[in-house]
Amino acid sequence: MLPRLAHPRGPLLFQLSRCVGYSDGGRAGGLRGFAFGACAMAAGAPALWLVAGLLLGAAIPFTLIVTRQLLQRWAMLHAVRGCLSLASSLMFLVLAIWR
Repeated sequence: MLPRLAHPRGPLLFQLSRCVGYSDGGRAGGLRGFAFGACAMAAGAPALWLVAGLLLGAAIPFTLIVTRQLLQRWAMLHAVRGCLSLASSLMFLVLAIWR
């Protein structure tokens, strides 16, 4: 089986990870940053540490939402491209047979 089809999170995320370097490490870093900001504030640091942690943590859902929308848009554009390619191939075939 091809690696992209056997990927546990699906073929689209496998392709995305290869194209833009998307990995679980980015989400883990965001969660760690949020946790460190919360711990720093709990240890007596100014509240801005928590705000910075929240901003870093907010990047995770934003990335997941935007990624999903981009993948859906990409699928539509890919379908149109496939139809155009099929139509041109059929046209070339017809033109080659009936000159």
